Amino acid sequence: MRSPKRQGNNFQKSQRAVKNHYEFQPFKWPKACWDGELGTMLEKATPEECQCLLADSGGTTTADRGDWQKITAQGLQEGWYHVACGQVVGVEQDDKNHTVTHIEDKGFGEMKLIADFIIDATRLDAKVNANPLLEDLVTHFNYL
Repeated sequence: MRSPKRQGNNFQKSQRAVKNHYEFQPFKWPKACWDGELGTMLEKATPEECQCLLADSGGTTTADRGDWQKITAQGLQEGWYHVACGQVVGVEQDDKNHTVTHIEDKGFGEMKLIADFIIDATRLDAKVNANPLLEDLVTHFNYL
């Protein structure tokens, strides 16, 4: 992640939950936008106005999925999942064919993450099927 997320965005009276630096909400826009005043505002907005409204409300978020939270909790407990915040400054392959990602973290200098693979979610399209790798992961993953 680019930066730590300790508290969720708020818009008017709503406050988003945060866990492990992920901001949770079950939709790509505030739930109130399905109907009512916010929905009408977004419906009538130009693309530019819509961008501003989404930015004011904190933007899009991660779905509040229990199975994803269990996987994250298990990974943190077992040590195979780590939260890292910063900017990627380089990616290379080591002599064991692992991906080595160099991340510059404000205040902590550079850190090096060694993994079997990385997923670049920069400018990720919200539709999972727009990315063949993510579509395959979602389609074939079965967490018990």
